[in-house]
Amino acid sequence: GTFTTAQTNQAPTLTINSAAQKTAGTGTVDLSITADDADDNDTLKANVEYKAGADCSSGTSDPTLDETDANTTSTYGDPKTENDNEYQIGNASGWITTSSGANTVLFDWLAETDVPTANGTYCVKVTPHDGTSAGTAQTTTLTLDNVDPTSAGNLTLNAAAATALTFTLGAAGSDTNINQYKVYYKAGASGVSESDTLNTTIATGSYAGGGTTQISSLSVNTQYVANIWTYDSYGNKSNATEIAKYTAANAPSAPTVTVASTTSLTVVINTNSNPSATTYAIKVGSQYVQANGTLSASEAWQTYTTWGGAAGQTVSGLSVDTQYAVSVKARNGDGTETSLSSETSKYTL
Repeated sequence: GTFTTAQTNQAPTLTINSAAQKTAGTGTVDLSITADDADDNDTLKANVEYKAGADCSSGTSDPTLDETDANTTSTYGDPKTENDNEYQIGNASGWITTSSGANTVLFDWLAETDVPTANGTYCVKVTPHDGTSAGTAQTTTLTLDNVDPTSAGNLTLNAAAATALTFTLGAAGSDTNINQYKVYYKAGASGVSESDTLNTTIATGSYAGGGTTQISSLSVNTQYVANIWTYDSYGNKSNATEIAKYTAANAPSAPTVTVASTTSLTVVINTNSNPSATTYAIKVGSQYVQANGTLSASEAWQTYTTWGGAAGQTVSGLSVDTQYAVSVKARNGDGTETSLSSETSKYTL
């Protein structure tokens, strides 16, 4: 007679190599498994489950895996991911193959979709199946953090120089996995973002509320907007309320003063490289020049152009054959004044 030896199927084996959340703030978890089968089966598949805590022996949930084909890769073959299947990794469109040997498969769990407020330990369980029998499930744990940190306090202006702004740091941010802070800035009144200029990165251990950070190499009397971002180790982030401030104006140089008549002088402002929007006040003796050229106790602020530009401003109503000391001060877009320039003294005729 003829004798037939029955073939006994051997269950597949699986190892979880790693499970770690990405650090880009996406809430995505990178998973790596290695599947093998003593029968060299080429129709393996894997079931993935998760649960909050360190034990996923029961009460697990189905994760939302990334079905993008390019994001599921393997040493051999091209396994497909389909969340509608009980065994999500590997199907008729692309199995996990083992005829060429143990096969390492990399895939992603979109954890932020499933647990957007996760902030702690989670368990992942993966079970292999060869189409006939399931292998032994394997588990691992990882830290999930999908929660944005509490932002550092708002920046406040400490000092404005002609080419630098110094800000005082607010209270430190807070988070289970807080990592670092970044200050960004740009010229303008609003809308600073992480795509603008990075001024400084402060490690969490080096951050001190009440300390200062300086933005330098800026333009004179120009408005800049800045803000601080707080990051945790997984790329979750938050930002404070932005602040917009002007750098200081340069103190003007001594004005040019010429004699116009027995009762008037002509004053030309020396701007000392201030931008055209800078405003100036002209002091003659103990009073200030008004827009109409007369003197008054109150300051009048106008641009270089409005004060007559290179032709200057005629100051009228002065006394005959009397010496007058003339000085000028400037102010920036926030209304912060410079000191008075050096004086230029002239006699009327």
